[in-house]
Amino acid sequence: MSAFAVILNNPEEAETIGARIEREYPEPNHLSVSPTAWLISGDLLIQEIVEKLGLRTEAESPVLGVVLRLNGTYAGYNEQSVWDWLARSAAKA
Repeated sequence: MSAFAVILNNPEEAETIGARIEREYPEPNHLSVSPTAWLISGDLLIQEIVEKLGLRTEAESPVLGVVLRLNGTYAGYNEQSVWDWLARSAAKA
């Protein structure tokens, strides 16, 4: 099982992308970290996530963002739910 971070450039797209994430990766396979960032887990290919969420080049779509595969190393300060989600995702691996 892998964990991924999805980060959008434009907050105006967050509602659309958030709905796609909820549909494609139902709980507990996603966690909203901020209005423009989510964590997703599963046996997934990074390109599949990009395609399912509709992240494209500026010429194809106005939805710009990145999908990053997390390598199990993370640090910082956040709500406990974020650390719990990351730990659960790592345990499934």
